[in-house]
Amino acid sequence: MELSTSDIIQLLSILISLFTSIIAIIISLISIRQNTKSLEESVKPCIAIYVDQITICEQKSYFVIKNFGSSPGIITEFIFLNPPETIPQILQSNFDKLQDIVLAPGQSKLICFECNNFNENTVYTFKISYKNGRKCYTDKYAINIRNFTQIPTFRPETKSQYAIRHSLREMIERMI
Repeated sequence: MELSTSDIIQLLSILISLFTSIIAIIISLISIRQNTKSLEESVKPCIAIYVDQITICEQKSYFVIKNFGSSPGIITEFIFLNPPETIPQILQSNFDKLQDIVLAPGQSKLICFECNNFNENTVYTFKISYKNGRKCYTDKYAINIRNFTQIPTFRPETKSQYAIRHSLREMIERMI
């Protein structure tokens, strides 16, 4: 059976159409996969730790654990990888209590600490694992605590009573 010229042209056009359709489907699948990844990145939690200080008559230093993402995150593991030898038990206990807490977007937890318990030239590392649904994330943060807290801070003079100072400190802590 011999094919005529028109049969060959029709067969070629069918093959070209099939090839074009397959390429279009592949491009669509890749595009959907990329859109899913970018959507997931835009709505994931992002839980981080940093150091902050509040000065009302005296300086108080805090570890701030905050969710910078746009969805809630559950902390599944919080590890202080290289704590100082003289870490107070209450500080370690507070770190241990972070496991299984839920941080809403923008929500933070403060953990008070004394700078004198940390070495001056040591970079401390924290590992935070958290999840949102079934997806798990792990981040490591390196912080030189003493360098940050030794930045000069304005200390307002006050002759007010202890209750007023305490109230102001509490209000500022809640704003962080």
